[in-house]
Amino acid sequence: MTSDSKELDAIEVDFDVVKENWNKYQLPQGIVMRTRSPLIKIFKAKGGNKLDQGTYLTAGSSVFDVLCPLDVKGTPSEDTSVKPEDIVEDDVDFKVISEDWSEYLLLPDNLILKTKPVIVKVSKTRKFNQFGDPIFSVQSNLAIKITEKKP
Repeated sequence: MTSDSKELDAIEVDFDVVKENWNKYQLPQGIVMRTRSPLIKIFKAKGGNKLDQGTYLTAGSSVFDVLCPLDVKGTPSEDTSVKPEDIVEDDVDFKVISEDWSEYLLLPDNLILKTKPVIVKVSKTRKFNQFGDPIFSVQSNLAIKITEKKP
């Protein structure tokens, strides 16, 4: 199924999810941060080269979660929105535990679009989610590449 998007001068592309992975990062205090960026829409620029990653536009959302020891948990915050004044530790060090590409099969072209969130900055806030896990402010970008589907 495709539909025209006049604002983008692009065609919406139908796709299947091949795999969507959690990427994991080690933070201080034994905290493991998990992230993934599932796509909900993919558009192909009209007249673009099908193997050029700049030909494709994506829409999705990044999801972040933490696994943490009990001694790091806190009382859930009433308001979990993060404002600049909520940052208590800016630019927290992190190490990659595992990173892998998520993959989407572009049905009309039989190509694989791969995505991977790239973590740029992690900041700790004074807030805790409904489970008592610390809330972090995360800046990330989405890396994209296109490959031909292997037989």
